[in-house]
Amino acid sequence: MARPPKDTHGPIVSSGPTRGQNRSRKKNGRWRAKRSDTGVQRKEGAQKSANLAKWFWGSIILMATLSVSLALIAIFRQDAAVTAATPEGTSLKENSNEISASELNALLSASNREAVSKVKFQIAPKLDAVYEPVYAAIPKYADFHYSVLGQYIELGAAAQGDIGGQLADKLFGGLDMRLKSTVNELNVVFSSTFQAVMKEEMNRLKLNQDSVGPLTEGAIKDIHGQLLVSVPMTAVAITSTKAIARIVAQKIATKIAATTALKTGGKWAAVGTTATGAAALCSWTGPIAGVCAAAGGIGAWLVVDYGVVKTDELWNREVFESELQEMVDDRKFKHQIALESAVEERALAVQKMSDALVEQHDFTLREFYGGGNAEICRTATQLVAQYDVLRGNLSERTPEALNMLRSTAKKQVGSLSIGRLAREINDNLQIAERVTIKSLQITGNLPLAQRANRDISGQIILNGNLIEIPRTKAEKNDSLVISMNPEVVFTFDHPLNYKIILEQHLRIKGNRYFGGRGEKKIYDAINSSSALEHQINVAIPISHDPNANSLERVITTRADGEFMSLTFGMRAAPLAKLKKLPDCK
Repeated sequence: MARPPKDTHGPIVSSGPTRGQNRSRKKNGRWRAKRSDTGVQRKEGAQKSANLAKWFWGSIILMATLSVSLALIAIFRQDAAVTAATPEGTSLKENSNEISASELNALLSASNREAVSKVKFQIAPKLDAVYEPVYAAIPKYADFHYSVLGQYIELGAAAQGDIGGQLADKLFGGLDMRLKSTVNELNVVFSSTFQAVMKEEMNRLKLNQDSVGPLTEGAIKDIHGQLLVSVPMTAVAITSTKAIARIVAQKIATKIAATTALKTGGKWAAVGTTATGAAALCSWTGPIAGVCAAAGGIGAWLVVDYGVVKTDELWNREVFESELQEMVDDRKFKHQIALESAVEERALAVQKMSDALVEQHDFTLREFYGGGNAEICRTATQLVAQYDVLRGNLSERTPEALNMLRSTAKKQVGSLSIGRLAREINDNLQIAERVTIKSLQITGNLPLAQRANRDISGQIILNGNLIEIPRTKAEKNDSLVISMNPEVVFTFDHPLNYKIILEQHLRIKGNRYFGGRGEKKIYDAINSSSALEHQINVAIPISHDPNANSLERVITTRADGEFMSLTFGMRAAPLAKLKKLPDCK
């Protein structure tokens, strides 16, 4: 039983969310009345609105959570994929020290340039040391040269053609060994400088061989390994000591022969004045008087010879030594040129090696860290395919095909991946238009009014190359056939100009002269089924020139004559097989 309001301090709410509580009052102090719908079933709209709001905001939160989760999963899987693609499972972060192919190329190029520069800088002082004993031996050789014994040894060696042996021993002794040692030292300088510059460049890039990525480390090891076996400088191109001595000795021998002839006359006169005295002095010796006189004659000859040699030394030694020094200077300078050429050749070999390593490095980086090599390999495949079509078939070497291939290759010359291939293609294409005329046959006869059973000879000029036509017997009623093998080289991108001049040899009257000329665009006449060998036939009008009295005066521009046939047998050089193919698998 409900209690009265005086006991409950006001009316009690019987239902709803405030059930059991006192009703609230209005501003005027009166109790709020019951709702008009008290005890009545309410509509579900409000409740549904509340529930829909919960579902709406719940779905937003769910989608946001799902999006964040998917992003995190994607990042995780991407890291896992990079880790799986890296050699030996190394993570991308650990491979952050891989240097690019362009950086590797710059590093190798700088090392090669510095190595060449340092070696060239040391060539001159090292050659000074190599030739120092030679210059020091010049006065000693002059002592030998200006002695009676030396004069006779040199004269005898010159007669046998071996004066160079004395020079090799006395002047150039040990030069070969010193040169070989110098070449070895320069090779060491090249290699050590190359490696030192590589290390400096890597330090500049804040890298060292222990911290670089595995791909870069492998490339560096390949560089060091191949540098040791790359073509070193050699002394092969340097003239040997014996050859040098022979060159110098030839000049000395010529001088000895000339001066000996002059000195001999003077010695005969001097010895002749002592002949009478020698005979009188030896007359008392009786049976051995002849021997005594002979010995006196020899002694007199040697005494006079000594005087002549010393007089010659007094007047000419300084000039002789100066000439020897000039000869040695010349040989040393040529040795310097030879060594500089040798280091350039080694640098070129190292550059080719470097290009191959850079290409491989670029391919590997693209494979593991880039977008792959599909596009590069597609371009390389297209280049090789276009090139191979041209290799063994001249008819495929159209101007359009050659220009297209050259243009495509030129665009790739600077590529680190296929630049070597592009350069090789362009180099090989330099002979693509080159053709050699291996055989030439002239068939036909002279104009009918001038035919006779007489020999003919003449000339044929192909693009400025003159070929003599041998004297050949011609019959009045038979066709003339002359075969030749001219071996004339020209390029088919220009027309072939040909001119023929003939001389008919008459017995009584003056000889008759004939001429004709023509032009042919060779490519237009090439048979596509002939591969590299082709035959082209052209007709040329041969006209009589009644005013000519020699081959040089024949007019060849007239076209009113008898046609003769020229058959050219041509061969184009095959294009070399490509060697610098990229590592596309």
